[in-house]
Amino acid sequence: MTLYITACFQTCWMVHRINHIGWSRWSVLWMFVPFVGGIFSLLLLFVPGRKEATDYSELFA
Repeated sequence: MTLYITACFQTCWMVHRINHIGWSRWSVLWMFVPFVGGIFSLLLLFVPGRKEATDYSELFA
């Protein structure tokens, strides 16, 4: 049970980070590929985010 909760929080964090970088949200699926998921997590850790403010209005339109 704890593993599922942790995986949910990790996926939510990765989607938030991917949005901040400016990549497609579908990129989070790389997390589930063996070996590639670890490299993808390191990329999310070290790739800088966008400088401009994020406009979330398209999500709620």
